[in-house]
Amino acid sequence: MIVWQGWGMLGAMIPMVLYLTDRFLFDQMYGRGYSDSHVWVSCLSLILGGVLVAILGMKFKTAPGRELVDPNTGQRVVLRRKHTIFYIPLEIFGAILIVFGVGHFFIK
Repeated sequence: MIVWQGWGMLGAMIPMVLYLTDRFLFDQMYGRGYSDSHVWVSCLSLILGGVLVAILGMKFKTAPGRELVDPNTGQRVVLRRKHTIFYIPLEIFGAILIVFGVGHFFIK
């Protein structure tokens, strides 16, 4: 089961869409089975997906929140939506995808 908050589902959708697109494009350009025999295609998908997810996570994190002021104390509180997947913020999940992509290239 995938658990997410806010736009956290993009952390799973972006790499999957890139993976399927890359497989289709490289198989169309270089012949059937190219992406199966070349591991760098899936690594590229993970790394690009990780970069996009990290950029989106940082953009969501810096978005202005809703500022509330306590009338008694004057203390200010800023409320922001969380954008997580598996309880991990998107910018960190993007970095994890990049590490997996690089690791997959060297391990395979």
